[in-house]
Amino acid sequence: MDARLVRARWARVRDRGSRLATVASTADLTAVALAPHWYGPSVAGAAVGIGYGALWSLTLPPGRTRDAAAALYTVPSISLAAWLTTERLLPAHSWWELLVDAAWGLVLWRTRPARLAKRLTGREPALLPPVEVVVAAPLVPQHPMAQWWDQRVAIDGGPAPDTALQDVTQTGPASLRAVIRSTIPGTPVPAISILHLSALLNWPEDQITITPVRGRGAGLRQLTIGYAPETEQDPYQHWATVIAPKGMPGTVLTRIRTVTRESELES
Repeated sequence: MDARLVRARWARVRDRGSRLATVASTADLTAVALAPHWYGPSVAGAAVGIGYGALWSLTLPPGRTRDAAAALYTVPSISLAAWLTTERLLPAHSWWELLVDAAWGLVLWRTRPARLAKRLTGREPALLPPVEVVVAAPLVPQHPMAQWWDQRVAIDGGPAPDTALQDVTQTGPASLRAVIRSTIPGTPVPAISILHLSALLNWPEDQITITPVRGRGAGLRQLTIGYAPETEQDPYQHWATVIAPKGMPGTVLTRIRTVTRESELES
């Protein structure tokens, strides 16, 4: 088990024990106020607390810090013994003594002098083990094109604000394919000016296309720059970026049928 967890649990046990001792001491005061014969055992318990506090202070290095910590640690027992003696010497008992008893217990419950003494000397661990906070590094796009997109295109006033470039793939020596994603959930990718993008890239506008992503919503758009070699390019994308814009505008390739040489001979 982690040592810090053990210390934290032990601190919780001591914390509850200290609160229980405060309740018991308040009960002693009330008992002596109502039945003076309880004075002997109660003041003996207070004396034990004073002695323990004095021994504890000897474990601290000399100095003002030890003096202050010793005073804080023993003040509950000293004040308990003093008030027990006062109650014992009073000729008659009245309701205000019980009120003082309750006030004494409440002050100790709230101020916790012994705990303050331990904190003053650095001997009071936290009630819970310290939590290690790991600050995640900001997400920085790895691909240079994605970084360029964030710095030049996705900025306010750029061709595509509130967007990001992902899944960047180099499809040829002078071509690439990527997905434009809206960074605002539920918001479509805005209409992107090809002219503006062409000027920023210094690339021919007829070699830049932005089309829907097959099977996905308007929060994504397919970006194609340049012409990829036909052997490496998806046939649907090749149709949309090369054939349709020049020879058959407005058409979409929906299905591809593969015919083998043998089937042609049979037919």
